[in-house]
Amino acid sequence: MLLRQFAIAALLVGGLSAALLYNEFQAYSSDAAQHYALIRALMDLDKWGTPAATPNLGNLPLYPPVSHWLAAEVGKLFGSGLLGMTIVASASVGLFYLAMSSYLSG
Repeated sequence: MLLRQFAIAALLVGGLSAALLYNEFQAYSSDAAQHYALIRALMDLDKWGTPAATPNLGNLPLYPPVSHWLAAEVGKLFGSGLLGMTIVASASVGLFYLAMSSYLSG
């Protein structure tokens, strides 16, 4: 039952993410661009660490690094930091809803 719910949630989140990225990506604030810049900077590093402070990153190098590192590693795997950022963000939303569904149904 739990595996079935996870599969359904993964398909829904994956489908919505694919629809979001089809032909264009629109961000309504500069926040997404700054997070993408941080992920791109992390993709360029060869090891775990903090990227050098540059004006385009602002205070983002001080953010908790785990989600950005995950997005950077997924981005390296797929060849796109934007895709890595979207996959990790979508997976976190899907896992949150799966956890809430499991909690409420149990």
